[in-house]
Amino acid sequence: MIRLFTLLFLVISLFVATSCSSMDIIDCPYIVAENSVEIGEKTGAYDFAGANFTLYNDSAKDISSFTVSFLVYDSDGQNPFIGSNCIVKRFDAPIPAQTKADFCVSLDSYLSRVPKETFILDFFYVKKISYADGSEWSDPFGMHAASEGTAHED
Repeated sequence: MIRLFTLLFLVISLFVATSCSSMDIIDCPYIVAENSVEIGEKTGAYDFAGANFTLYNDSAKDISSFTVSFLVYDSDGQNPFIGSNCIVKRFDAPIPAQTKADFCVSLDSYLSRVPKETFILDFFYVKKISYADGSEWSDPFGMHAASEGTAHED
């Protein structure tokens, strides 16, 4: 019986000690200032639809690359694509510490026809950040996800 209590005490102590040291993982090192989908014929990053967002590097380190993940829905809350509506995109783009930058993910390759209605972004988050110093931050489960971006039509 004493061995069981000793083992239980050690497990709880280990959990408490490691949870305090992992508090840095809870801090979110970025801010998504805006996210929206634009549809309509464009030139540049997309031809028919693009998911635009602004990412603010809220850390003291320079970002060298990052990966975003988000879901796309039509105005009825349905998947507007034939395949998956879960988009994951990696950007090899430097963002200096404490600065923001604008990005666009082309949705053209997911389309089977030119969209006639706007799309909604949901569950938008940064899955992984690689810093210039070689360190990394990750959020594989979307603990810092933002819900429902706005939709714009041109």
